[in-house]
Amino acid sequence: MEPDRVVLVDSDVWPYFNRASFDQDKIVSHGDYQYSMYWACDEVLVLVRRDLRTHAIQKLRFQDYHLTINPRDSHRNTVVGISPADGRLHMSWDHHNNDLRYAKSKAGFLTEPPNEMLLDDFEPAQMLTSEAPQRVTYPLLLQ
Repeated sequence: MEPDRVVLVDSDVWPYFNRASFDQDKIVSHGDYQYSMYWACDEVLVLVRRDLRTHAIQKLRFQDYHLTINPRDSHRNTVVGISPADGRLHMSWDHHNNDLRYAKSKAGFLTEPPNEMLLDDFEPAQMLTSEAPQRVTYPLLLQ
């Protein structure tokens, strides 16, 4: 099988990541957009959004979210998920038996998407819930 289309997001990504077979929930779709995350070559987390109508790509760099602990540990996965009820995009990153790293967009981000993604569209990193485990390895965002 051959892909219908290949979309090159960033040819200069961190070489140890973004391709692990155990990674799940790498791309999610909602409305007219697809969302994914990856590690840039400078170890900064990048959110990418593709317009399914035009195939235009937008990238948003989260300068404060970068690889930690052992940055050459290729298990530092990223997970992206959606909650259609409140229109939020959920992000989790940099896990391999360490503290949960989690952030979410403001309500309505998915249901009324902005023309351009901005850091102001996202809440600061936070606990998932007070009861959630704080040490994780391969989190899944169940829908």
